[in-house]
Amino acid sequence: WYGYAIKDDRSARIIPDRQRNISTAKHPPSNPQPGDEWINGIGMVFCWCPPGSFRMGIEDPAFPQAEDAAPVDVTISEGFWISKYEVTNGDYYRMRRRSPDRNSLVMDANVPMTFVKGPNAMDMGRKQLGDVEKKAGRLPDGWEYRLPTEAEWEYACRAGASTRYGFGDSPSDLHRYGNYADATLYQQDDTFHYCDRRHSDGVGKRPAPVGRYAPNAWGIHDMH
Repeated sequence: WYGYAIKDDRSARIIPDRQRNISTAKHPPSNPQPGDEWINGIGMVFCWCPPGSFRMGIEDPAFPQAEDAAPVDVTISEGFWISKYEVTNGDYYRMRRRSPDRNSLVMDANVPMTFVKGPNAMDMGRKQLGDVEKKAGRLPDGWEYRLPTEAEWEYACRAGASTRYGFGDSPSDLHRYGNYADATLYQQDDTFHYCDRRHSDGVGKRPAPVGRYAPNAWGIHDMH
């Protein structure tokens, strides 16, 4: 995901079950509502996350490795735009203004980009994507493309919810919202003995195309 930060807009508020506004203007809307969408110059879709407060972390973590996820109250003082989907292989080539190499391992433009590591991912946002949009006059002074912070990411994932997951408390609904170890994976490789064999999304080991699963309340997909 890439976030696009703009100034604080405290008039934003959560309005459930409403039609989202979609903008293709040169610059993002100045007074967006939660979940409103804006499409940038290379076709990436962004959703608005308003400023607000939430409890980050896990209540009563069950495993020792989750001790650093103890709950903490966090305030997001400035709203930001976050990409509606994971950054895809197609996004990568469009921001580089080039076509995929025939010999490349990149076979599907609509799956999440998985071949770029942390430092390069940060450079992609600030330099490659930022430079492309700035040259096109679509990046106002003081704005930037960057990776979201951990707090911003969890805030966007929860989308105003205080439940265990962004969609509720029941893990039995996970198959609707994310690609995880399910019956399809077990059918391909039974060494994944811990799989949830009650549900199947037909994806298995390969990455799922972006947007395959249900969005959260702010229209963001695949956060789980």
